[in-house]
Amino acid sequence: MRDLTDKIALLCRRIAATIIDIGIIWACIPVLTLLEVPTQNPALICVLGLMYQAIMDASIYQGSIGKRCMNLLVTSSTGTQLSFHHALIRNGMKLISILPAGIGIMAIFFTKSGQPWHDIIAKAEISAIAPLPLQSQTPQQAEPHTPPLPTYPLQAQPAHHFQAHGVLK
Repeated sequence: MRDLTDKIALLCRRIAATIIDIGIIWACIPVLTLLEVPTQNPALICVLGLMYQAIMDASIYQGSIGKRCMNLLVTSSTGTQLSFHHALIRNGMKLISILPAGIGIMAIFFTKSGQPWHDIIAKAEISAIAPLPLQSQTPQQAEPHTPPLPTYPLQAQPAHHFQAHGVLK
């Protein structure tokens, strides 16, 4: 069970991830226009967005590019990778969460699990993961490391060895 601060922080990260993903989808429209895909149809853009979200949520990345940027991970309720079927249900049900004045999204604050309707229906969870540590901002001078030269035991070679390799004539 999450406290109110965690719910608000997670909701803010989810909103930021959605904004990033909408930007990615809108950035694809000029490319689709060049390929002569009829981008004037808003239903087509919605279907493309739905497929993008479902494919990314079910992928090994377990979340869209926006979710990954915000360090969010999509899993099943058992903590495993979401199947494409459940990811498709999850993203299709977002419409149900959004349409009635966003009540399904605000369910985050009223449910014990802190989940919106579409995650409850799809048996999915969004969890925050720790970001990767950043490299030090001030690069340190690395001391040059020269590996020791290998040493080989000297072996006396008979003259015919050198003659065979063209060293002695």
